[in-house]
Amino acid sequence: TERQALVLELNEQYPGDVGILTAMFLNLVSLEPGEGIVLAANEPHAYLAGECVECMATSDNVIRAGLTPKFKDVPTLIDNLTYNNVKPTILRPEAVGAMRTYNPGPDFDEFEVRDIRVPAGATHDGDPIEGGTIMLIFEGEATCVVGSTEDLELIPDEPEKGMYANTTFEMKKGEVYFVGANVGYSMENTGSGELR
Repeated sequence: TERQALVLELNEQYPGDVGILTAMFLNLVSLEPGEGIVLAANEPHAYLAGECVECMATSDNVIRAGLTPKFKDVPTLIDNLTYNNVKPTILRPEAVGAMRTYNPGPDFDEFEVRDIRVPAGATHDGDPIEGGTIMLIFEGEATCVVGSTEDLELIPDEPEKGMYANTTFEMKKGEVYFVGANVGYSMENTGSGELR
């Protein structure tokens, strides 16, 4: 079975580790590209393979009890276990134009995940929102113009490269940016492929 194969794979990576047994009692969920799941705060989970974006509400986000050489906090893990034999609901995005929004439901008002895809030569305008925005560039390149709100920063992953409102700059694959609250922006895809 899939679980037995996972146990064998984990045993190759972590020989004799007690955490291997988790493969037998945690939900095993395989996601296709573009899918997601929602877990409650403090819900134990493990990411095994592939690529994902993990967004977390306020919680104890790192509790280790196996499959790691780091500190293992078994009592905290036990306190956070739930005993519901229910598979998580697969989350699929709602598409509106270039933007696909993942709506995790009414219990999650701390964040929203948007997958924005801009065809070559096209532009996407991001409206100002009340909270900050983290942008990850997965594919492509763009010219970005930050809105006119004064003294609000758009900060790349390197603070010394900080940009201010009314600034135009280039974005490329692998970069991460922070857009401050109430700041709009416009991204023009300057590459030959899709901007994500």
